[in-house]
Amino acid sequence: QNVLRSNLTYNLQIPNSPFKLSASMFHSQNLISREVNLTLPELSLQMRSVNPFRRRNRAVQKERWYDRIATTYSAQIRNSVNTTDTLLFSEQVFDQLRYGFRHGLEVNSNFRVLKYLSITPVISYKEEISFFDQNIRLLDTVYTKPGDTTLIYGKLDTTLSRSITSFRTASASATMSTQLFGQILSSRGWFRGIRHQLTPSISFNYSPDYHQSPFSYFRTYETDLRPEKSETREYLRFANSPFG
Repeated sequence: QNVLRSNLTYNLQIPNSPFKLSASMFHSQNLISREVNLTLPELSLQMRSVNPFRRRNRAVQKERWYDRIATTYSAQIRNSVNTTDTLLFSEQVFDQLRYGFRHGLEVNSNFRVLKYLSITPVISYKEEISFFDQNIRLLDTVYTKPGDTTLIYGKLDTTLSRSITSFRTASASATMSTQLFGQILSSRGWFRGIRHQLTPSISFNYSPDYHQSPFSYFRTYETDLRPEKSETREYLRFANSPFG
């Protein structure tokens, strides 16, 4: 296939802790198109689910609702580049680097209310450090594409500026459910009975409106210089994220 690939991964379970560290390198090179995809390095820190409020002497004490609170955490650093083999070791490759850091925390629990109702709340928080700010604007230019006589009113111009900002998202949800059992028995013939189970549930989900202050993650641009033909479109101002 004329493609070279190599992967290298190192995993470490940190002793006496819930954390696991992973370091990776990925390389892919097409010998025909000379395209190179390189990720170096990629660091990942994972924390397994822990119960921070659970008491040690649970055998002699009654379990409390806060004993069931569990939390997980993860963090990731990635640096990647997509270029050609002729530019891989030149200074120009630094302009094509895509790098970033992200981490997230999730808190969840599960407890019973009124003996038969099970409630599962979840709170999630994620943050990504962005190093590039994207701006799209419509230039006052009228032109035609090569081989086409149709006039295009306005040209979209996308610029990237270097700035360190945070892309934060949060959400909260809660699910309440229960189980109902029933059976119909018979002592005649081959039919002995039917047993059925119902699991009704109701859920609630919430996340902020990231279009509004203090977030303001989105911007808009016009698609045409002619007001009657123009449309207002929205775009996310963060760009060049190595995480997609």
